[in-house]
Amino acid sequence: MTVEPNSPTTRPFMPAPDPQRYFPAQGVEEARQRLLRAIARQEGPALICGVPGVGKSLLLEELADHFANDLSVVQLAASQFCSRRELLQAILCQLHLPYPGLDDGELRLSVFTHLRNHPTVSDQPGRMLLLVDEAESLSIELLEELRGLSNLNDRGVSLVSLVLAGAAAVEEQFADARLGGFSQRVATRCYLAPLAREETFQYLRAQSAATGDDPDQLLTASALETIYTATDG
Repeated sequence: MTVEPNSPTTRPFMPAPDPQRYFPAQGVEEARQRLLRAIARQEGPALICGVPGVGKSLLLEELADHFANDLSVVQLAASQFCSRRELLQAILCQLHLPYPGLDDGELRLSVFTHLRNHPTVSDQPGRMLLLVDEAESLSIELLEELRGLSNLNDRGVSLVSLVLAGAAAVEEQFADARLGGFSQRVATRCYLAPLAREETFQYLRAQSAATGDDPDQLLTASALETIYTATDG
């Protein structure tokens, strides 16, 4: 099949996060490994913090891709929800479960019942990986709802692994006294930073090579330096 010149697959920098374009820079790869362990071991909620553009959304996509065959994966953008009901309805929608006409309690019960009644191959209750991007947009009320979901368990098995990703403001939310208990339960905190100079060069070359281009022909030394200076990594 011939790829059209303007196809997104020919772009060195994708318009949306794509796990196939994941670049294992040291900081993000260390975070990925920590999160993989935390989710596999059911250690409790996890938090990813960083300024825009450092790879938080791509890291969530990478986690979703990794666990796609083992867990029920639900990915949400926090900025889309204003109420508990909208949040719970979105979760049920991604689980392909009915949600119209249910009140908040019925929506929660539907999530719990679904996970409890869909055992894994090891005859353990089903588990959900809940990935929430733009978490700085969450109200205290919605964070409390997520805390409640992360507490769901059956026969000692935690049913929901929660990962929140957002800007530094999300940590300010957790400093609120009303979330003291939730903050103490956060088992993993990862802080992503911009790429260093050499990693920026490696990233640019890797993304260019992914489109079939020759990075050495496309990116001169001065171009690499200019991009790094303009983007600050």
